Amino acid sequence: MKPFIYVPPPSWLLLVLMCCPLLAWWRLQMVLLARCEGHCSRSTRSDPLISFSSVLKQPFKSTCSCCRPHSSKLKAVRLRCSGGTRITATYRYILACN
Repeated sequence: MKPFIYVPPPSWLLLVLMCCPLLAWWRLQMVLLARCEGHCSRSTRSDPLISFSSVLKQPFKSTCSCCRPHSSKLKAVRLRCSGGTRITATYRYILACN
């Protein structure tokens, strides 16, 4: 089973909650992220999305087009599960917004 993610709205840290019901374990890990926030006709935000596959098809979730990531870099984080298993998550770390 793939891990699932809980993102607390105003935070720059992503709380990754991994679960595997077959092995009956849960694990939490914090991952540092950056986001774009601003105001045009309404409040706007672009958040990076996390992928647990080797391809990151859609790197950001944006609510408006006036405050978007301008430059970013691909990052990967190795998450350690209980029992020693590891899984890699990839995401775009935002360097600048426009």
